Amino acid sequence: MTLRPFRRRVVHESSISVGLKELALRGTGLCWLPESLVGAELASGDLVLASPDPAWQLDVEIRLYCYRGEDNRTPHPLWPRIVTALAPPRPVQHDLGPAAA
Repeated sequence: MTLRPFRRRVVHESSISVGLKELALRGTGLCWLPESLVGAELASGDLVLASPDPAWQLDVEIRLYCYRGEDNRTPHPLWPRIVTALAPPRPVQHDLGPAAA
């Protein structure tokens, strides 16, 4: 099980990926697509993995960059929310009551 550092919500998928998916569904070739985009088609068997070899699966690294503004000190208002969302979770502290003697 993979633990994610924050809840993710897809707000945009490239129209290029959607178009490539349609081409693959028509049998015109192979393409790499986000698993989130083709989950239903994989489950139904409409699309299949080109190879079971893990070397055919690609991990994508996403990097976020922020323009700091003209004075180089003012980040975009969304930036602090992103930093907070990506921060590792804080350990949960449980109150165990008085220590046993």
